Amino acid sequence: MKVEHVAFVVRDPLRVARWYCENLGMRIVRHGGGGDVFIADAAGLAVFQLEDGRRVFAESKGGGPDYASQDPRVLHLGLCVDDVAAARQRLVAAGATSEGEVIVTAGGDEMAVVRDPWGLPLQLTKRKEPLL
Repeated sequence: MKVEHVAFVVRDPLRVARWYCENLGMRIVRHGGGGDVFIADAAGLAVFQLEDGRRVFAESKGGGPDYASQDPRVLHLGLCVDDVAAARQRLVAAGATSEGEVIVTAGGDEMAVVRDPWGLPLQLTKRKEPLL
C-alpha cells in the first residue's frame, strides 16, 4: 500500500495552492470536485489535497480547523530544505509568520516552524540523516 495524498481543509483552496506553488515550488496537479485543489511537491513524490472548507464548513457545525490556534506539534506539514534559516526568512517575507527560531536537535537536525498565511504550520527541516 502506498499513500496517495494527505488532505488539509482550507477556506480558499486555489489561493492557498497558488501561494504554495509560488513559495514552496509545488504545482497544481488536479482540480477536484467542489473546489478542491490537488498540489504536488517539487520532487513529485507527495500530493496534498486542499479541500474547500467553504463547503465542509457549510456541512459541519464545527466550523472547521483553526490551524493558527493549534500547537504546531499537533499537525504540521514537514518540508525538507537545504538552508533552514534562509527558507524561514524567505517564507516570512512572503507572508508566513515565524513560530520561533531555528533550532538544532540533539541528533543534529536543523528545524524551524512557520505558519502559512492561513495558519497551517510548516516545519522546515534539514536532516543530518534523511528519513528515507
